[in-house]
Amino acid sequence: MDEREAVAAYGAAWLEPEEGRRRALLEACWAEDGRYEDPTGLAEGREALLRHIGGFHAARPGARIEIT
Repeated sequence: MDEREAVAAYGAAWLEPEEGRRRALLEACWAEDGRYEDPTGLAEGREALLRHIGGFHAARPGARIEIT
């Protein structure tokens, strides 16, 4: 997977409401022990990021992340 494909998979993971599909996208682009941090939270590891994105969907139904 090249850099563009990784960024596309990462962006798609943020847009994916279904956990199983979101997990597959993150498995393709995010290290198992990767760390994500933003003003709303910290996710250490792929599974934690999977849950963090799920929380984003739950808290903001219909919201979108745009890759620019």
